Amino acid sequence: MLFRSDILHHYSFFNISTIDSFFQGIIKSFSKELGLSYGFDLELDMKGTISKAIEQLFDQFMNETDVNNWLSQYAYERMVEGSNWDIQRNLEAFAGNTFSEGFYDFGIDQMEFLSDLNRFNQYKVKLDEIINQFVRSVNQKASEIKKEIESAGLGVDDFFQKAKGPAGFAFKMAAIGADEIDIITNSYVLNAIDLAEKWTPSKTPKRDLIITLAESKFMPALKDLVRLINENSTDFFTAVLIRKNINSYALSARIYKQLIDYCNDKNIFLLGLATPFLSKLIGNDDAPFIYEKTGNYLRHFMIDEFQDTSE
Repeated sequence: MLFRSDILHHYSFFNISTIDSFFQGIIKSFSKELGLSYGFDLELDMKGTISKAIEQLFDQFMNETDVNNWLSQYAYERMVEGSNWDIQRNLEAFAGNTFSEGFYDFGIDQMEFLSDLNRFNQYKVKLDEIINQFVRSVNQKASEIKKEIESAGLGVDDFFQKAKGPAGFAFKMAAIGADEIDIITNSYVLNAIDLAEKWTPSKTPKRDLIITLAESKFMPALKDLVRLINENSTDFFTAVLIRKNINSYALSARIYKQLIDYCNDKNIFLLGLATPFLSKLIGNDDAPFIYEKTGNYLRHFMIDEFQDTSE
């Protein structure tokens, strides 16, 4: 009853608003710090705004030979992979997932660093070296096992678990390419490193032959192959993932700058940038000065049915 009475007699202190309008009030109080006029609009459509900014940027790219060459190579690589070569849509998706606190904190020097396509070309060469060297080493080690199996007149079907077993794994690794990342050692493979019996089915006339060859040739070679994979797979998978996104990342600084320029021209502020902006603004300080800036005195917050409806 007391709580209800306080609300009725001090209703001006009771505030109900949406999350968006709450943030809008805070952001408008910092329009000077944002370099915007007080009458700016808060834009909720991050995806649509990024799309419009990229469209403008593509028009500018027509006069930049180095960027045009980069985009052409990007589209070619996507087609070779059998992926969607609509690079504008790829860039929009990448930008939507990438632009966050990290980009908001970048200074001019860092943005210039990220805009240097020659540097990214050097990165691509280095990444390709890591990927190709790993694949060549795996192919070579696995081919040694494959050669020994074939020299004995055996095939994958003669071994335990066939394609899923150690022999199948060796044959697969001998043929794996730089565009394949299915390099997983299952329990059948790991057990076969130390136990010769794990190479052969229980009922086969070739059991003794396989056990003898496993102890003398297959097991040492498989052990070396698995060690090679374990010691270098982290660098390999990291290089593969970076290589997959490097074309988009190389253009991300230009896209981000164009996005900010677009927002400034339209006198809008993206709600999606509110969190990184406030985080940077607060830094190591306490948050209360933000509410002082907005002229609000808030003792309690109650968020009802808060849901994240973002994609």
